[in-house]
Amino acid sequence: MKTLKKVLLFTAVASLGVVACKKDKAEKIPGIALENMDPSVKPSDDFFRHVNGNWIDKTEIPADRTSWGGFGELRKKTDADVLAILNKAIEEGNFPKVKDTNGNEIDSDQEKAVNYYETIMDTVARNKQGIDPLKPFLAKIDEIKTKKDVETYLTNMAPYGGGGFYGFGVYND
Repeated sequence: MKTLKKVLLFTAVASLGVVACKKDKAEKIPGIALENMDPSVKPSDDFFRHVNGNWIDKTEIPADRTSWGGFGELRKKTDADVLAILNKAIEEGNFPKVKDTNGNEIDSDQEKAVNYYETIMDTVARNKQGIDPLKPFLAKIDEIKTKKDVETYLTNMAPYGGGGFYGFGVYND
């Protein structure tokens, strides 16, 4: 039994040695884009310009934006990717059916996303409906008579994304 333990221990240690020597062939991507830096500016004079100077010089803020940066670029790429996925799903149109916890057949998340997107893009139906979908919400506003009614209304509207009458934040002009 002691011999078996020694053999297993030796095998485990030898295996670790082999794994430790294995080279990682994954592409290494640096966390800092050196091409965006402006080495002509000394970091002690203007660190922001030193780090971002070339990016600032070659990047134009899109006309429909008030600011632009890495997150804006990421958002633009992500939006384009999601739109391509939705359009491909619409084109193929074969959505898998899934079952809920009770065994009932329901739409897949992919089909729900396509249905939601198509509903949003159906401007003809939206224009035909006009403000009819908003009328129940407008009626709730008309029912407000007291301060307590205002509080109740704001509380009930929170799940719909309704905020209070004011908010705090810092934004650029």
